[in-house]
Amino acid sequence: MLVLGRVVAVVISLATQVLIVRQLSKSAYGSFAYALSVISTARILVDFGHQKAVAHFLSLYDERGEKRRLVGTVVMEIRLIAGTGLLAFLVVAGFRNLLAGNIIDDEQAISLLVIMILLAPLEALDGLFESVVAVLGEASAIFFRKYLLAPLLRLGAVALLVLFDAPVRFLAAGYVAAGLIGLVAYASIIYRVLQRRQLLAYFRKGSFKMPVREVFGFALPLLTYELVFIAVNTISILLVGYFSGTEEVAAYRAVAPIARVNQLVGWTFAVLFMPMAARFFARGDRSGMRDAYWRTSLWLTVLTFPIFAVTGPLARPVTQFLFGARYADSALLLGLLSLGYYLNISLGFNSLALQTFGRIRYLVTVNLVSVVFNLVLGWVLISRHGSLGVAITNAATLVLLNLLTQLGLPSIGIGFLDRRFARAYATIVAGGLGLWLLQLRLNPPLLVGLVIAGLLSIGLLVINRRHLRADESFPELQRIPWLGRWLT
Repeated sequence: MLVLGRVVAVVISLATQVLIVRQLSKSAYGSFAYALSVISTARILVDFGHQKAVAHFLSLYDERGEKRRLVGTVVMEIRLIAGTGLLAFLVVAGFRNLLAGNIIDDEQAISLLVIMILLAPLEALDGLFESVVAVLGEASAIFFRKYLLAPLLRLGAVALLVLFDAPVRFLAAGYVAAGLIGLVAYASIIYRVLQRRQLLAYFRKGSFKMPVREVFGFALPLLTYELVFIAVNTISILLVGYFSGTEEVAAYRAVAPIARVNQLVGWTFAVLFMPMAARFFARGDRSGMRDAYWRTSLWLTVLTFPIFAVTGPLARPVTQFLFGARYADSALLLGLLSLGYYLNISLGFNSLALQTFGRIRYLVTVNLVSVVFNLVLGWVLISRHGSLGVAITNAATLVLLNLLTQLGLPSIGIGFLDRRFARAYATIVAGGLGLWLLQLRLNPPLLVGLVIAGLLSIGLLVINRRHLRADESFPELQRIPWLGRWLT
């Protein structure tokens, strides 16, 4: 259900993105995208990057039956988000003139930020409520609220923008309203869940216990990974806005969500990989972990290839089809970003494996090195090349982060590379290069390119089926006669 929901949400979000870019002027979209990028960082800062830590401790306390600590964690996070969210709003609203004069020379971007800064605490509370619902066993609620209601509300706001030909401030207010409606829907769901689990009584003063030291201590190392996200998705946007203005922001942000679709299969498989890795760790079975790791990595690489083919080699016709001639120059940015994201996922869940085996200090070091690399390279390239500098910097950061993390795998018995899968990876590299060269030399129509990419993707799946072992990885496929025989 959750996998299907994520796919539906991605499709709706991409439709929303295309409508916004086509409806707004490049300058107006650049201002909106600039504000939205800042919000993504503010959302992390208002809860100190606690979302993953909260899910961990809620699960732990629920398993142990420690209801006072479970409720105390929820109360603590609500107070933290409310306080820091109010502070963020006061800072942005109070210093808007200073920000407009020194951070970016665009009054419209700052005025949109004043409105949209309210999204930071709303989204942080939304993440908290999602963790509560997930731990207390309401997957259907997450499917409805996160993957259907939230993207549909934003799509509705964009539809009204197009229908009434409204200004960009209307869209900013619509996004805030969508967040508020979604939060109210989540709150009603949580109330019923807490009532059914007989936890409401613990919300009285003196009945809960807030585990401040435990949660903050656990979340601090995880926050370093969020710093990489902030560097790639926000600081780089701030730099291009500072050096080049909102139109260059628009050129990058128009295609960035399209490139991130290369993470879709990874997001889905992570749900399967984490418990599998934990079981191998508990058994001390490093040989089994190595085999499962590389087979999972090959699955990720093969199943993501169709997305990469469309967003990488076919970046130019896809960009023009989606966004029109105004954004033709963004095709190169899309190709670079897609290559970075694809290379990042092709070597598998190295950070999750190291995290499972307790290599936290190494991960913190890698994350901090990647952040410094991104900031230094970004300052040099963005000041000279604008949005192209952002694309190069962020793609290089993703590759560096992945390679440095991969270097830690030998310490847990997995190895940097596995020779058994070398031939499979070689076929994928050859397929990607061939498709890219074909597109550069012949430049076929988009429909022809999509057909070639689809056939190539199917061919890679069939060629590498013996390495993938679909019958072992997904035995349910054997229930589909023609598909089961085809993949084995």
